[in-house]
Amino acid sequence: MYRYAVIISTVLLVSACSSWKAVVAMTRSTEHFIELESEPRIRYEKGSSALALKLAPHLDQAIQAVEAKQYRAFADKVMVFVPASIGSFASYCGSRFPAACVVGSRLFISPRLLNAQARIAKILTHELSHLQLSQSLGRWAYQRNLPSWFVEGLAVYVSGGGGAEKVSESEAIRAIIAGRAIVPTGSGSLLFQKTASSFGLKPHMFYRQSALYVAWLHRLDAVKFKQLILLLHKRHPLDAALKASYGFDVATGWARFTAGLRAPAARGSTRGREGSPGRLPKRHRPAAMRGDDGADQRLIILPMHSASFSGVQESISMPVLRSFFAVERQ
Repeated sequence: MYRYAVIISTVLLVSACSSWKAVVAMTRSTEHFIELESEPRIRYEKGSSALALKLAPHLDQAIQAVEAKQYRAFADKVMVFVPASIGSFASYCGSRFPAACVVGSRLFISPRLLNAQARIAKILTHELSHLQLSQSLGRWAYQRNLPSWFVEGLAVYVSGGGGAEKVSESEAIRAIIAGRAIVPTGSGSLLFQKTASSFGLKPHMFYRQSALYVAWLHRLDAVKFKQLILLLHKRHPLDAALKASYGFDVATGWARFTAGLRAPAARGSTRGREGSPGRLPKRHRPAAMRGDDGADQRLIILPMHSASFSGVQESISMPVLRSFFAVERQ
């Protein structure tokens, strides 16, 4: 009860209108959801059994993927809820836009995924990544220790691209080179997490750039990457965990990662003027830039212009709600 009092008091300080949605969503009962006979960890509202049945075959594999790549079993039971309508989904997530969301210990799947079934497995895995970390750290440490870019980047990495399908690796690399990029921080915030709009990016671009940095850390040293994640499970803030495992902080790592992208791009732009497009070195080339036969493909560095996407509503208008809802337009 005290926990809810703190949540309510904090949100009320920010916005009376938005806070009401937040409080209602967090405390809304799911008792009327029906347990799926073939998979009791999935529950659905009357009229949404078709999507629940589509989710069921993917749940075990998604849980296994998260536990393997985040190096720890779920600390609590996994419960997935399938609302019957977009309106019902929004009443639990605080927004109608996400494909799924994690609110506290509950994972909700939007009914619109019934019309995008190819995304189901990856979106489910993406959200389970959030849920597992939230269970492991506890809600407050999860928000305080981990910035939004990292939890989203990790979720995209773990799920094999879930949540970032609209932006390819090569598109994200070109945007970074052009200066239209995230500015990653080493800690989270209980109130004002920086999300895509904080950097003038659309959500899928924010997700993909974040995932590229996370994947780079893994490629740099898989043993140290495991050490990093295990330190995070022990509630070390991201910057401290990164320094302990890799010997550098978030900002320094990002500078090294982006320098590796910009250097070959600069050389390539010179060759490009002579009629030969630039190429990224093999260690930085994403899978999307390789042919089916494994042959390396050239990346043409195109001029990009800085643009603001602040008019795009990611999920919920008040930044404070990112502290209590793991939601984003997907």
